[in-house]
Amino acid sequence: MLRHLKGAATPIAAPPPRPPRQQDLGLDDTLDVPLVLVAHDLSPADMLQFKKSVFAGFVTDVGGKTSHTAIVARSMDIPAVVGARSASQLVRQDDWVIIDGDAGVMIVDPSPIILAEYGFKQRQGELERGRLARLKNTPAVTLDGQRIELLANIEQPSDTAAALGVGAVGVGLFRTEFLFMGREGDLPDEDEQYAAYRAAVEGMHGLPVTIRTVDVGADKPLDDRRPDTHLNPALGLRAIRWSLAEPAMFLTQLRAILRAAAHGQVHLLIPMLAHAGEIRQTLELIDKARAQLDERGRVYGSVSLGAMIEIPAAALSMRLFLRHFDFLSIGTNDLIQYTLAIDRADESVAHLYDQLHPAVLRLVADTIAAGARAGKAVSVCGEMAGDTSVTRLLLGLGLRSFRCTRRRYWPSSRKSCAPTRASCKPGRRPCWTATSRPSCWWDSGAFARLKLQASMPLAPVHQARAAIKIGVSPGARADHRRAQNQRRGQRDVPA
Repeated sequence: MLRHLKGAATPIAAPPPRPPRQQDLGLDDTLDVPLVLVAHDLSPADMLQFKKSVFAGFVTDVGGKTSHTAIVARSMDIPAVVGARSASQLVRQDDWVIIDGDAGVMIVDPSPIILAEYGFKQRQGELERGRLARLKNTPAVTLDGQRIELLANIEQPSDTAAALGVGAVGVGLFRTEFLFMGREGDLPDEDEQYAAYRAAVEGMHGLPVTIRTVDVGADKPLDDRRPDTHLNPALGLRAIRWSLAEPAMFLTQLRAILRAAAHGQVHLLIPMLAHAGEIRQTLELIDKARAQLDERGRVYGSVSLGAMIEIPAAALSMRLFLRHFDFLSIGTNDLIQYTLAIDRADESVAHLYDQLHPAVLRLVADTIAAGARAGKAVSVCGEMAGDTSVTRLLLGLGLRSFRCTRRRYWPSSRKSCAPTRASCKPGRRPCWTATSRPSCWWDSGAFARLKLQASMPLAPVHQARAAIKIGVSPGARADHRRAQNQRRGQRDVPA
C-alpha cells in the first residue's frame, strides 16, 4: 500500500489473467484452440491419429451411427456427426459450428442464444458427471441379487488405465485390428503383438481381458491406400474369413495371444464365424499355434475360447457353437445389419436400422437362452449393450454381461471448422462442439447409468420374453420411441 501511495512499483507480480472458460466464449472471441474437421469420409484408422492432431471433432458426409468410424469416435470421446451428406461442400472455413452428437446434427453459424444454450448444456453435463461418479465403485447388483458384469471395450493397451478408473471388471473386447491398420502392408510381427497384448493383460491387474482376433474388412480397411475392389465388402473377405485366408498371419497373432495368456486371464474371441468348416479350421490353427510354441520352447498360458454371434446363421446354429466354444458374445451391430439387410455405414438406410425389430430380438433372446441351458456365458457386445433404453429388456431376457464401448458426455468448445484435411490458419473464430447425453458413457457415468438400470427388480421384466414370442416388445419399444420423440420435441407416445 505504501509503495502504491509513493508511486513505486510493487515487487509482487500480478497474477496472470485467467483465461476465459470455453463455454463462456462469445462470437467475437479468438483463441488458439483445436479445429473441427469436416470431410467426406474418415476411416477407423484415422481415429487413432485424431487425438494427436489439432482437430477436436469431426463431421463426415457419409457413414452411419453404428459404422466403425462412429463407434471408435465415441470410444475415444471425439465429438462427431456422420452422414451429414454435403457438409464438406456447404460448410465454409471460419464458420461457427455446433456438433450435437446426440441429435446427430450440425448447426452452422448459431445465434448467440443457441451458443449460450450449449454452454449451459456443457455446465449441466459436468454436474451430472460429478453426480454419477459417486456410483462408479458400487457393485452392479439388481435388487433381487442378480450380479451384472460390466466390461469395457478398448482399442489400445493404454486404454486399460481408463477402464480400471471407471470401475470396469475386465476388458470385454480388445479390438486388435487397430494394431494392423494404416501400416502400408507392414504387419506387426509376433513380438510386437505379444508386447501389446501383454501390456493390456498386465494393465488390468488380474482382471480378465478378451482379445478378439483381427477383424478387418468392410468399413475397416487394412490400409486406406489400397482400394477395396469387392462389390459388397460387408459380405466379402473380412474378419475370420480374412484370417483363414492368411494362415501365416493368423498363426502369428495366435502365438502372440497365447504367450500373453501366461501373464493373466485371457479370453480368445473369434469374429464372424458361421460355418462348421470355419470352426474346424480355426480350432486346428489354434492347436498348431500351441504346437509351434512347444517346439520353440516358448511359455504360454491357457485361454477360454469364444465366438462372436453376429451372423443370423450362427444364431440359428447354437448347438454347433456351444459344442466347441466356452462362451459367446453377441455382436449386435453386425447381427442387426445382416438380419435386416442394411448397410450400417450407409446413411441413406440408417432409418431402417432397428435394434428392436422382432427378428433381431428373437435371435438375441434365443442365443441367451441357449447359452443358459448349456451353462455357457453369453454377453452382448455392440451399441445395444450401452443403450440404457434396452438394458431392462436385455436383463429380462437373462443377459448378465454387458461389454460397453466408451461414450462420454464431454461437451467442449473448439475452434473453427476446416472443410478439408488441411489445417486452418491461426486466428480463427472458435467453434463449439457438444455431444448431448448419449446412452452409455465410458467414464464414471457410463457404468453408473447401467448400474442404475441394473438395480431395478427383474420380476416384471421377465414378461418381455413372452412378448417377443408374438413379435412385440412392450415397454422397451415405447421407451425407445419416447426418447426419440423427446429429442425431436414431439408429444409423448402412449406405452
